[in-house]
Amino acid sequence: MQKKIVFKVTFLAVLMLLFFIVGGCSKWLAKTDQSEVLPKEREEIENFAVQYIRTNGYVEGASFPKTVVIGSVAELEAYYEANKEIYSLTESSFYSAMAAYDEAFFENNALIFVLLEEPSGSIKHRVAGLWVTDDELEIEIERTVPQMGTADMAEWHIVIEMAAKNIAEKESSVSFTTINE
Repeated sequence: MQKKIVFKVTFLAVLMLLFFIVGGCSKWLAKTDQSEVLPKEREEIENFAVQYIRTNGYVEGASFPKTVVIGSVAELEAYYEANKEIYSLTESSFYSAMAAYDEAFFENNALIFVLLEEPSGSIKHRVAGLWVTDDELEIEIERTVPQMGTADMAEWHIVIEMAAKNIAEKESSVSFTTINE
């Protein structure tokens, strides 16, 4: 009887020791794995063109910035039809600017629209940089804010032309740098 109790206690002690060893190793391995995660590689996109088109309009409760990817003439026409009244696209230079994008353009290229709303039409923008990772397109926009601005709200369509491979299957993010004049 006493031998059975000693055996059971010894067996339980060995099991507990193994449990602590395995548990401690898995925590160590988890910490090691997390500390060895490398940051995403980011490649700067150098070949792109930009148009800054004031389009106006106001959408109750909308949040900005918004990004929209356009990969074909059909998508461009659908965007125009869905938004021409909202952003006064027929009254801006947007319509004439979009006429330049045909099927030949979209064979290897795409557009990304960055929609902004500003508290003053005097605020100017410049795309300061574009970077791409495996799953994200990062857009940095420089905002120049004058000391004295106008009291008019302004919506903008920043139209960025680039190779379609830089946009395909990617989420996009927009960051801002503000310069006060």
